[in-house]
Amino acid sequence: NFMTHLLCLFCFYMEFILMVSASHFLYSQVVNRRFFDNMVGDNVLVCNKSLSSANGGMQEIRLSDAKIQNMQLKDVYFVVNPGGTKANEITHLQTIYVDVDAGRDANNKYFNKKIVDRFKGRVLKRIAELTIQPSYVVETRNGYQIYFKIKKIPNNQKNLETYKIIQNKLYNFFADFGADNKVQKINQLLRLPGFNWCKKWEGLAPFPVIVSADYHSGKTYDISELGKAFQNESVTKKSVKKDYKPSYEKYTQITSKKKPYEKATPVQTTNSNVRDVTSIIDTCDFLEEVSKILHYSNHKFLGKQALELVQKLKTNMTLE
Repeated sequence: NFMTHLLCLFCFYMEFILMVSASHFLYSQVVNRRFFDNMVGDNVLVCNKSLSSANGGMQEIRLSDAKIQNMQLKDVYFVVNPGGTKANEITHLQTIYVDVDAGRDANNKYFNKKIVDRFKGRVLKRIAELTIQPSYVVETRNGYQIYFKIKKIPNNQKNLETYKIIQNKLYNFFADFGADNKVQKINQLLRLPGFNWCKKWEGLAPFPVIVSADYHSGKTYDISELGKAFQNESVTKKSVKKDYKPSYEKYTQITSKKKPYEKATPVQTTNSNVRDVTSIIDTCDFLEEVSKILHYSNHKFLGKQALELVQKLKTNMTLE
């Protein structure tokens, strides 16, 4: 009869949905694992120490403990380059990346899903305009993390200068599409695919962080290839006005056991007049952060002074 046919149709539909969901889940697991093997490897993993505060600090963890920590609603991150958690512990450079984030509203709250989805649509169109395909694109609750894996190079002054210049150029390509100018460090913490985005203190539901089905080639590039791909972008970071307060998560401390990390050997120079491009770029980044903090602390005059100093430094900076 009609009801029997309807019930059979419903059961068939549910079976189809479960089959598609299972295949999607297995596919995501495989791609996420490839990301880990290709991009993370032996790099340090960390998670939140505290669930009650955004500034609760971080602690190092093993992969075997990561799932347990994440089930306890602690965020799981990895350090983008190998060696340790501090900049002077990074021994090699292997990841060029940018974090594209919808940000927060004027009340420092995350935007709702509808607004974030519209934002993500704009970002995907921008990614499609790249002349060189990312190795991976990872979707988070608030946006995307875009990765280019490069052939591993030692962390020395010359390589670091080249690395930071390309990082800035990649940032500029996405600057008008939500790129976070604070997420650029060689020891940056970024979310690990296969785990949930958790913000208990924000009152938001966990969000699965996954590798995009459209961008997961895992291709490794020579850093010179990226230099050519972004040769038309400016070295100096674009100044983009944001109407939300800056995040202070970069100031959190990481608790770790002492390990015999190999330190990068600094390059010695005999010419005291050689301009340290890396120091200038870092100083500009730092002063931009200071100006934001002063602005949002109602010290707008001091914030303006700091911003003017940044602009002078950028104007006077020349690169060979």
